Amino acid sequence: DNIDPVLNVIEDDKEQVEVDHLEEVKKVYARQEQREYRRALAPACLPVPHPNFSNHFQSLPPLTESAQGLLPAAHCRLDFLQAVQDHRVVIVSGSTGCGKSTQLPQFLWQAMRASQSEHCHVIVTQPRRVAATALARRVSQEMNSPLPGRPGSLVGHHIRLDRAVADTAQIVYCTLGILLRQLVGTQANTSLSHVTHVVVDEVHERDVQTDFLLTLLRAILPRNPHLRLILMSATASITLFENYFASYKPFVLTIPGTAFPVETKWLAECERLTSKQLKHYQ
Repeated sequence: DNIDPVLNVIEDDKEQVEVDHLEEVKKVYARQEQREYRRALAPACLPVPHPNFSNHFQSLPPLTESAQGLLPAAHCRLDFLQAVQDHRVVIVSGSTGCGKSTQLPQFLWQAMRASQSEHCHVIVTQPRRVAATALARRVSQEMNSPLPGRPGSLVGHHIRLDRAVADTAQIVYCTLGILLRQLVGTQANTSLSHVTHVVVDEVHERDVQTDFLLTLLRAILPRNPHLRLILMSATASITLFENYFASYKPFVLTIPGTAFPVETKWLAECERLTSKQLKHYQ
C-alpha cells in the first residue's frame, strides 16, 4: 500500500480513499463562528427595561453625614439619576475630589434597588490597576458590604491576574483591558446583555484602549436598548464627546469641586515647630 502522510491516501486496485483528520475540527470551528455571528447580530435580552428612577426617589436611602458634608456629588444625586433615566449617554464633568468615582456607582445601585429591579450590574472602568482595587475596597466599606471577592459582597474588582468578584457582586471596578477582553475575546459578549450601566472613568486619558472602547460602546448601544453609558472626567473636553455621541443627545452634568484652605509654612517655621534644624538643605 502507498500511504500519503498528510491526507492518509490509501491506494489499492479498486478505489482510492482520502481521509482528512481535520475535517471534524473544521466543522466545530465553523459552527462556533456561526454561533458568534448570530449572537453578535441578536439584540440584548435583559429581564426588564431600564426602570424609571423618578418614581422611586422617595424610597432612596438617606445620605450619610460624611457624604453630605464633604462630597459635592451627594448634592447631585437626584439630578444624576434623572439624567441616567432620560438619556442613554450621560457625561459627568466633576472636579477632582468631588466623589464621582465612589458615589455615582452607589447611586445607580441604590436607584436600581429602590425600583425593585431584579437585574443590576454596573461596570466601572479605571485606567490603572491600583485605582480599580482601591476604589472597590472603599466602596464596599461605604456600602457595609464584605470585601471584594468574599461571599455576599456587592462590590468586586477585576484586573489582570486578579479577579475578586463574588456571585452577588453588582458593582465591578475593572481596567479598560478587562472590559475590552469581554467585548473582543474568544467568548465575547458583544452586546453586554448582562450589564445595565457602563461607567467609563477618567475618559480624558485618550490612549488607544480608551478610544477603542468608546468605539465599541457606541456600536453596542443600538443592539442593547437598555444599556446606559456614563462618561466621567475632571478635565474632559465636553464638546468632543458630545459630538461623538450626538445621535443619542447626551446629557452633560457638571459637579463642582471642593476648595480647601491652604496655609503657607516657610522652612524656618517648620524648623521651629519640629525643634530641629535641617542641614545641607538646598
